[in-house]
Amino acid sequence: MFRLTKIYLLIGIPGIVISVIGVSWMYRLVAFEDLRKLTQENTITLTKTLANVIWPQITNIVAVTDNHPEGSHDHNAHTRHTLSLLSTMLDEPVMDLIKGTNVLKIKIFNSSGLTVYSTDPSQIGKLMPPDYLGNVANKENRIISQAIFKPRMLTWRGDTVVDRYVVSSYLPLRYFDDYEAEGVFEIYNDVTEIYEQINTSQQKFATVLSIALGSIYLLLFLFVRYGDKVIKKNIDLAVARDSERQANKEKSHFLANMSHELRTPLNAIIGYSELLEESAQDKGDSGCVEDSLKIQSAARHLLQLINEILDLSKVEAGELKVFLEPVKLGSFIKDVKSLVDPMVIKKNSFVAVPVDVELEYINTDIIKQKQILFNLLRNAAKFTDNGTRDLTMNTEGSSLVIVVSDSGI
Repeated sequence: MFRLTKIYLLIGIPGIVISVIGVSWMYRLVAFEDLRKLTQENTITLTKTLANVIWPQITNIVAVTDNHPEGSHDHNAHTRHTLSLLSTMLDEPVMDLIKGTNVLKIKIFNSSGLTVYSTDPSQIGKLMPPDYLGNVANKENRIISQAIFKPRMLTWRGDTVVDRYVVSSYLPLRYFDDYEAEGVFEIYNDVTEIYEQINTSQQKFATVLSIALGSIYLLLFLFVRYGDKVIKKNIDLAVARDSERQANKEKSHFLANMSHELRTPLNAIIGYSELLEESAQDKGDSGCVEDSLKIQSAARHLLQLINEILDLSKVEAGELKVFLEPVKLGSFIKDVKSLVDPMVIKKNSFVAVPVDVELEYINTDIIKQKQILFNLLRNAAKFTDNGTRDLTMNTEGSSLVIVVSDSGI
């Protein structure tokens, strides 16, 4: 596995997990905020209904409770009587209004924070602390709502519910919008079913999001992995290219050194053998002359092999150069035929050279052209006994075509 794929795996998988958790949580928060706003709107509607029906009848009674705050001499007598009167007046109409709704509990307290009415009788008469949200709503004269979890809660029906998600809303009560609040309605709405629907919806959303991000991640992973392979292949090709260049360089260096090391002594051998030949001819020693010629022939053959090896290495390296010059066609064919005739005669064969081309000169590299034609004729001689080797030539446009054929295998 290449580095880019490893980095993608290290970043991609945690990124998908964090993205799914983060987006799902944001979805949850937005859903709850929408739920809170919707519940608050419903609460305002219900509260306004209650206020229109009930508040005008009880406003004077609530004002009395403000005139006898907790701790005063007349607090117990007046307040208990007032609160008992409110409960008698409100229980039936309040129950009728909230029957069939998601409301679990209703409380009303005055501007001093004293609970003057509650569907939970045990809370009537209690004074709420200053930091209580109802008192904050009363003081700031604004609606406040919050979503909370209630492990246990007594409802207006007298039964206890457990593990409920509730939105509590606090709505200041006033005669007119520009008047100061004279009391606060506190209403608890049960949103457990909606909360569970939000949870289910969140899980489905997280599943769909995970599949979508997983698919994108898989596509990107395949793309990154393909990019890794391309990069690795390019690196391998670059390494192989550099290695080949280095090998060719070392081979060229070796061949250059070896050609110099081999050519120098071969040229010396040829030179000394020519001197020996001349000296033997002067003395009339035919045996020595024949031996000198053999030495020269062997040395020249070996020198030719070395030159062929060097030419092959130049062909591989793309450095073989062609030197074109005008060559007399008849002399060229005659020279090549004279080189091959000794091999052909040994096999009781002959080379037929029907020259029917009206060309006197051709433009070619004489050394390389002679070597090519010699190799073709030598190959034909190798596989032909008691037969013929035909060398035919014809022109095609501005080119000369030479064909070698034999009657051998």
